[in-house]
Amino acid sequence: MNKCVVFRLDAGSNYGLGHFSRCFALAQQLIEKQIQVIFYIYGNLNPVLFNKLTYNEIDIRQVDSPNSLFFLDDLKKNDVLIIDSYELTDIDLSKIKSNCKKLIIIDDFDKEYNGIDALVNTSISSSKVKTPHYKQFLGIEYALLRKEFLAPAKQSQRKGILISIGGSDPKNITTEVIDVLLSLNVSEPIYVLYTLSYSSVQCNYFLHLAKKKLIHPEVNLEPHRIVQLMDKCKYGIFSSSNILLEALKRNIICGFGYYTDNQKNLYTTLIKYSAGVDFGLFEKNNLKQNILKLFNQEIPNNFLFNHISSKLNELVNFILE
Repeated sequence: MNKCVVFRLDAGSNYGLGHFSRCFALAQQLIEKQIQVIFYIYGNLNPVLFNKLTYNEIDIRQVDSPNSLFFLDDLKKNDVLIIDSYELTDIDLSKIKSNCKKLIIIDDFDKEYNGIDALVNTSISSSKVKTPHYKQFLGIEYALLRKEFLAPAKQSQRKGILISIGGSDPKNITTEVIDVLLSLNVSEPIYVLYTLSYSSVQCNYFLHLAKKKLIHPEVNLEPHRIVQLMDKCKYGIFSSSNILLEALKRNIICGFGYYTDNQKNLYTTLIKYSAGVDFGLFEKNNLKQNILKLFNQEIPNNFLFNHISSKLNELVNFILE
């Protein structure tokens, strides 16, 4: 098939890794179909992720300005362009559409668009949205999870608490969660997922606690290693982003909250599904009571486990048409 799928996405310390994670997940599906994939990335992508992309045969091109459209010069009429960028959603998308076969937007907000072919928004329920002039892939059934997380979850005996507040943690929530867990003298091992986009103060604190054998920090883990870690843990505390959906797909009992506007829609949707313990807006004075509520839960949400990403093939097929 003479077609290329081009992604324009934001990633790095200013944006976190949510855009990267879901674009990479969709790219995995396309590469398995022998489709060429190009990533145009704005942001300071760290070398670990850069190497991951090249290893997976993705052509990477850096964007030096958030509103730059230079990638349009490389598009061919048969190509599909997928935009996952807050910087490009307010420009004239009809002009971009004229350069490619299909234009698809991945979004977190309840917005309508002109000049696009499809919208992907896992944070909004399909019953909430009007019927516009473009195709819609809405709700958790279209969650863009990396293929490693879609494999059957192991049902072995679980023990442990996994903390992941995303690709960056500018409000230092991870440290506050750890401090509460340590004050409670929990017997479960505490695992912390973080990246080098966290502050040096945070990273040094994690290593300090690790030397005292109080926590197990894990930095920049490969997806298969995260899956192994999730499958051994019973509980998890997450921000409302792709990592939370991945954890729910691994059958973890989750506590979750938000600290940015783009996380709030997914948070609100998952509250309706009773996805886990509601931490609300992450605040230090509410953490202890919410963590205690989490430990009173014994059963994960099997409805979500069965429905997350259950219709992902529909989106892939639409791209390939």
